[in-house]
Amino acid sequence: MVNIIITPAYRDKPGTLVAEGHAQSAKAGKEDLVCCAITTLMDALTTNLKLCWDVRTETDGKPGQLRIRWSKARARCRGMERANNCAGFTYNALRSIEADYPKNLHVEWRRAG
Repeated sequence: MVNIIITPAYRDKPGTLVAEGHAQSAKAGKEDLVCCAITTLMDALTTNLKLCWDVRTETDGKPGQLRIRWSKARARCRGMERANNCAGFTYNALRSIEADYPKNLHVEWRRAG
């Protein structure tokens, strides 16, 4: 099972997404569509944060573990609010996958603060 926790940025604390585990929704040697969908959403979030909003991002990952962090790039920008909205979109998309594959994915939104 993949466990994902998303915590939005709040005040001076960076936003984070932490994903751990493997979906294991396919038999050995077959494409794991749940894992592919999760990976696509993580890549889209990272790309969107880096290219579209005025925030700094850090990623650290290896198979079965991924951490994405986003924080302010400049003191005066609305990028953090927009980055949190982007993370919220990712959360909703992941929840949709979780509804169809509850044995393979658990996603949680934690309030910051």
